[in-house]
Amino acid sequence: MSDYGSRGKRRMDKGVMVALGVGGLVIVGVVGSIALASKRNTDAGYAAYAQKYGVGGKPCPEVNRAEMAADGPDPTHATDYGGMHIMRAFGDVECNEIVVKGRLKICLFSSPGSLSAQIGDKTVLYLPGLGQPASVMVDEKNKLSCVLAVKKPLSSS
Repeated sequence: MSDYGSRGKRRMDKGVMVALGVGGLVIVGVVGSIALASKRNTDAGYAAYAQKYGVGGKPCPEVNRAEMAADGPDPTHATDYGGMHIMRAFGDVECNEIVVKGRLKICLFSSPGSLSAQIGDKTVLYLPGLGQPASVMVDEKNKLSCVLAVKKPLSSS
């Protein structure tokens, strides 16, 4: 009968140790590269959304109730997103959350005519005009804003 515990410990060859160390470094490098590429793609994706939604674009004309009644179509179609209640007169809407200088909850309207945006007890009226896409957004501090968006179909990226 043999006592396996009485044998001396086997030592690993230096070549095997070096190979294992290099292999571990290669794995760490590959994983790091994938993570970095993923971050770059995500940043590029957010930048593309920001451009599509008009973030940083020209502000929508803000009006009061009398100006809205006199100059704009009545906003009757409702959309609720990200704590916002938004009414529009016409067109389609697409909402999303993007990260550009903080998190924005944003809705792109294809041709709203007029917009009424509410968050909490604050309501703001905008008159972007007929045929003009516009984006209404709320930031992390619940500040509403509206920008005139690029004239593109909603389905394009």
